Amino acid sequence: MADAADDPWTRVRTAHDLNADEVVSAFQKSIRRGLLENAMLLAYEMYSTSPELEEHLWARLSVISAEDVGSGSFLEPVVVNAYHHQGVRAADLAPGLVASAWADSSAGALVEGLETAGPRFVVGVQCHPERTDSTPAQFESVFEAFVAAAR
Repeated sequence: MADAADDPWTRVRTAHDLNADEVVSAFQKSIRRGLLENAMLLAYEMYSTSPELEEHLWARLSVISAEDVGSGSFLEPVVVNAYHHQGVRAADLAPGLVASAWADSSAGALVEGLETAGPRFVVGVQCHPERTDSTPAQFESVFEAFVAAAR
């Protein structure tokens, strides 16, 4: 494990004079805990501080997507375990995001997977691929696609 002294972000202050390493950590925790507003505020703090911290923001998002939800392209239908209580409709996606997987619900079709149409490799899923006991084996292609894109 890397020593804190090796982390260059421990020596950086953000635009609002916060410790950059703590902002990065809080950003990741906010995403994992579903605290969208906190995550967005922390992401903006990183974005507005410097081009280097913005690039680190995108790098962290890539890591988080691989650790938490995987990334790749949904070219074939896959049945996933969607044990969630939240949902997004395709019409509510931010500009540049494209729905690529859906689930029927009493509220209508909810987005289960999304991608960007832009140059960045961004994919998100609402299911839980870490639950390998109930996730189809073909879902490994999502992780393989992320690794291939990272090379």
